[in-house]
Amino acid sequence: MKRRILPNNGYVFLLSEISYADINEVISRKLQGQVFKLPGGHVKVKSADIWGCGPNLMLHLNVSGSIKGDIYLQGIPRFEPDSQRIVIQNFDFEVKTQETLLASADWLLHSTFKEQMLSALSVPLAEKITKIPEVIMAGIERGRAGKKMDFVIEQWDFRPQQIWVRSTDIAALVIVHAQVRVELEKI
Repeated sequence: MKRRILPNNGYVFLLSEISYADINEVISRKLQGQVFKLPGGHVKVKSADIWGCGPNLMLHLNVSGSIKGDIYLQGIPRFEPDSQRIVIQNFDFEVKTQETLLASADWLLHSTFKEQMLSALSVPLAEKITKIPEVIMAGIERGRAGKKMDFVIEQWDFRPQQIWVRSTDIAALVIVHAQVRVELEKI
């Protein structure tokens, strides 16, 4: 669009997608082999998998130690702007074990295990967020405007607006506000 005067502020709407394969890689590195202390015992995570189910994320842990079996957690992903992470909030879980007594007393886990999992169930996004300016600038440079003008981004402000749990990934709508200076290269 041709304009006589360009504003020095701009914004871009981005849809960022994080595949469950990437999330599972991070979660596996964090949890596989990790030992969690419980009153009267411990739990060692043998494997961890995450997937989407409606608006919730589901986490399956196969565990050994004082509890042998499967633990399923579900919760809603939220973005924490201060730490630039996706965390799982409002989650609850169910224990499936062969040990009937322990399975019926999963309240024991609710007191300690749930709090321990809060720190483990977060996906860092800082690395992906720092790549956003590069992606935007590469897109501008490939376009017609990029061949005639230089865009100098003086300040960025990233604001994730909403997170969606989908069948193959987690998607986040990000609004990028920027102060932009445009320099004409050629006419």
